[in-house]
Amino acid sequence: MSRPIIYDMLRLMLAPFSPTPRGIDRIDFGYAKYLHSDWPAPFMGLAPTPWGMRCFDRNKLSHGIARTDQLWLETQDRETDPVYSDIKAFLCGSVRDAAHHTKPNAALSTSRELLAFIDLMLAGPWSFGLSARNVPKDSIYLNIGHYGLSVPLFLNWLKARPDVRKVFLLHDIIPLEVPHLVAPSTVRAHQSVMEAVIAHADALIVPSEATKQSTLTELRKRGVREMPIHALGLPMNEAFITPQDPDPALSARPYFVICGAIETRKNHKLLFDIWQKLVQAREAKAPALIVAGPPGFQGQEIVNDLASRDDLKGSVHLAHGLSTSALRSLMASAEALLMPSFTEGFGLPPVEALTLGTPAIVSNIHAHKEVTGEYGIWLDPHDERAWLDAITGLLDDPQAKQALRAKIARFKPQTWASYMREVSSVLENID
Repeated sequence: MSRPIIYDMLRLMLAPFSPTPRGIDRIDFGYAKYLHSDWPAPFMGLAPTPWGMRCFDRNKLSHGIARTDQLWLETQDRETDPVYSDIKAFLCGSVRDAAHHTKPNAALSTSRELLAFIDLMLAGPWSFGLSARNVPKDSIYLNIGHYGLSVPLFLNWLKARPDVRKVFLLHDIIPLEVPHLVAPSTVRAHQSVMEAVIAHADALIVPSEATKQSTLTELRKRGVREMPIHALGLPMNEAFITPQDPDPALSARPYFVICGAIETRKNHKLLFDIWQKLVQAREAKAPALIVAGPPGFQGQEIVNDLASRDDLKGSVHLAHGLSTSALRSLMASAEALLMPSFTEGFGLPPVEALTLGTPAIVSNIHAHKEVTGEYGIWLDPHDERAWLDAITGLLDDPQAKQALRAKIARFKPQTWASYMREVSSVLENID
């Protein structure tokens, strides 16, 4: 018999403060949508309120989930996406600023985010909810988004409910493994997450065997009990599986894409150095590089470095805030996705690219090898020459590119339906 699920909604409550979802947001949202519609037992959303931690029923959540879809522009058509229009203009030669991107007025942007947050909170019928301490007996507290785990105050209700089982999705432990590559605040937050895992978790779900082994190593290092850890490869957004007509405007110029937050661990500098060589060697025939993602830790320094490279004007373009439909089109028509990260817990962009039939040139870290398998091109993230050769090989050898794409056509991603069957099995069999 299925147990009731108490689902932590904190990350999704903060959705309006980001124009488009990150990978972790997509997974959190996907869980909420699937369980809300398909879980056979009661499903309630947990959120902090001025009256303490409260739970809200399915009816209230259905309105919030639908509104989040709209706020994140998940249903927006690519042709109405201004960021996508800028990319097409860039590829056609209309925009030539290497660091070109729209910089909204900060005060106006904040005002819109606050209004969107209020709009989300008022979605659906008003309710004070149910105190978390009064949730149904033998429920499962499920936390996918991490935020609720980093604030001990939000977990205090669990002390009064020892019958509640706790299952967390731990996306990675990168901040604990390589703290110099992330913000100090992120390291502190992840320390809190790990302390919450140790204190409360009855089981963990992780996105890869690589993350499972890292987590086991961290637990052993701390001398604490081991717990059931289920490595389940993350599913693909339906938008990347559903057929879509190609956009002929993207064929104006060959281009590559790097997708994700602009931060030190993503290794953008390697690609900027390579693009300088491509521009020097090929001049007007150099391919473009589209950098899709917002600035993250030390990201502004990376953006400033790019802006200072005058020879990259007209060859590198920053794009922040792409809708899902636009990102799909962009990735589908690219020569390849490039992801020279120093570390990842999973890495959704390579899987998205391979799902679309686009080559994925990735760093040879364990997570990338695991998620791309035989279909990825694995390279040392420090070996500039190897990356340059792989990029020019795709540009200059049509037969090799055709053979690679024929091989990638056999790639089969994990779907949400198959993934949630595995998750449901974990939840159904929790001790």
